[in-house]
Parts: sequence; C-alpha cells; structure tokens
Amino acid sequence: MNSPPKPGDFPIGSLESRTIARMRAERIRATQKRIEIISNVQRPHYALPPGTNNSMPYAHPWQEMKDGILMRIVYHPGEWHRVPVESVPVCSGCGTPFRKAERQVDDSVWFESDCVAKHVSDGSK
Repeated sequence: MNSPPKPGDFPIGSLESRTIARMRAERIRATQKRIEIISNVQRPHYALPPGTNNSMPYAHPWQEMKDGILMRIVYHPGEWHRVPVESVPVCSGCGTPFRKAERQVDDSVWFESDCVAKHVSDGSK
C-alpha cells in the first residue's frame, strides 16, 4: 500500500519535513467543523478591527472552541430608513450601496450591506 509521506520520513527540521507537517496541519484545519454567526448587531465586547466602522462588514478571526469546532462572528451591517428614502446608505470601506431588503415595517424599510464578500474571506484559512 502506498501511504502519504509523514514528517518523520525526513530529517528533523528539513524543508521536506516542515512542508509535509504544514500540509497535514492545513488539511486537518480545512476539515474542522465551523460555526459562523452572522449578525447585524455589533457585539459590545468585540472591538472594531482597525480601518472599519459601523457601515463596513467584517469578520472576527476564527477561534477554536473547547470541542475543536471553529467559530467566528461576521458583522453584516444594516439600517432602517423611513419611506420615502432620501439616500441609500453605502459601505464606508468600498462605497457599495446597501441593498433594500424585503423587510418593511409600517413606513420603514431595511437596507443591508451588499459587499460582505469584498470584505470577508470565506474563512478557509
């Protein structure tokens, strides 16, 4: 049977050993279960990352939980505006206009950022 190489198949500290160890670690991390909480409410105990503000989507770093599951919170901003809307809110990071959602309450309509993919990676790393 032909099994994949292990770091121990090469001299300790060699380029090959380190490369194999890195590849194995990436494979393990890529298959870990993940929980992503998407919220339009900022969490008060989380500081805003540098260069962001309330109108820009962002994701906190992945954190490993006690059971080995990775979790992160993604901030997806939105705003309520009275109808008629005078100006559509925009993302302060890239200038993309917010998208009007189907949610409407009385004379107010919900707008949410439409550029999360520009600011938040898929989190595979």
